[in-house]
Amino acid sequence: MEPHSQIVTIKNFHATKLNNDRDIFLYLPPSYMQSINKKYPVLYMHDGQYAFAQSKNTGGSWNAHKVADQLIQDGKIKEIIIVAIPNMGNERGSEYAFDGIPFVNALHLKAKGLLYEDFLLNDLKPYIDKNYRTLTDPENTALIGSSMGGLVTYNLGFRNPQVFGNLAMMSPFLVSVNSDGFAETPNYQIYNTNQKPQKIWADIGEYENLLQISHTRHFVDQMLEKGYQQEKDLAYYDVPYGAHFEQDWNARLHAPLLFFFGKIGQRDSVQLYGRKTVGLNGGLQVRANPVVKFDSGFLMSDIDAQYIPEDPNILEISVDGTIIPKKVGQTKVTYRSHGLETAAIYTVVENVPKMVNVAVNVKVPNNTPDDQPLTLNEYRLTKVKDGLYTVKICIPTDSGFTFKIARGDAFVNPSIEQDKDKKDIPYRRFKASEDLTLNCTVESWKDL
Repeated sequence: MEPHSQIVTIKNFHATKLNNDRDIFLYLPPSYMQSINKKYPVLYMHDGQYAFAQSKNTGGSWNAHKVADQLIQDGKIKEIIIVAIPNMGNERGSEYAFDGIPFVNALHLKAKGLLYEDFLLNDLKPYIDKNYRTLTDPENTALIGSSMGGLVTYNLGFRNPQVFGNLAMMSPFLVSVNSDGFAETPNYQIYNTNQKPQKIWADIGEYENLLQISHTRHFVDQMLEKGYQQEKDLAYYDVPYGAHFEQDWNARLHAPLLFFFGKIGQRDSVQLYGRKTVGLNGGLQVRANPVVKFDSGFLMSDIDAQYIPEDPNILEISVDGTIIPKKVGQTKVTYRSHGLETAAIYTVVENVPKMVNVAVNVKVPNNTPDDQPLTLNEYRLTKVKDGLYTVKICIPTDSGFTFKIARGDAFVNPSIEQDKDKKDIPYRRFKASEDLTLNCTVESWKDL
């Protein structure tokens, strides 16, 4: 009988300083029970209740066990242990937050990041290292998290590089955005320490609402300034069509696992994504997004490449992908890097605005109560008349949104729209490349 991986539950594991208990879920690789003298690298995952199981809200899962199983079976990564750490529900924001983060005050949270850090350093990791056969050095210890889990991964990793040597920040919540006026405030600081984590993976999707691609790309630029080098110890992925759900993180989880625990292989192909029309005026900064795929399945956005415009009088593109428009016109641009080549047509126009206006009109069932607000993510809809609501928002050009219309508090047990047969519907999505108007019809409501 072939050895296989297994998932083990540690019930009611106590966090001393947080003074709470949670189950911990462990993925043990296929050879763990047979190779009794072998030790394994460890990946610690935040929001661990969705590492192996489905989210009750989105129906998605990281399916980290399946991703690891496949990579191990294919001989692409070392066998690893995965320690999935569930969040504590309403305490999630507090546990993942450190003092000085803007949203802590805005949401009236008590920052418990130091206590959560103590839980990992002094409760959980010592227990795992004592009771399971682990490689304990930072090179073999990784952290991974998404959204606020990505932010706490950054803080824990840079505060403790002697413990956590590999950081995967997926869709990290790096910047707080005021949805009314779009003022932006960073949620993180740059740690000026001599020792730093050995490898960083950072990514962001095209459809992640107020989490903008520019936030994560700016962070990556800062890491380059600190001495990190693309592909050697830093990898960035601007994810075409990527959204803010477990199934999206599952789809690219193999990449950081390859980066930390395997060999990424050789560059195999490249495709140019991103906006191809830029403006002389309007203030919108545009960067090319060449996504490089490797023969191992690894993939990343190339942030250090050569771009050759057919007509350099129309535009130029710097090595980091920044497009510099010069005059109105159209030209072919060729990308070259590490033996790969591709091309695309880019157009320069007079003006591409930095912000666009989006109007969303929503028809609702006749039995929709008036005493509960209707929301589209962070935005509250205004009643126009019985059965019709609207919202008008001003957001950065090329923002991608995924949403369902909700009734009640958008983040605390809202009633979500469903179809006429009382079944779940796919998330709606739009990309605001220009001013637009959307018309939606809610067919029925589902209470979560």
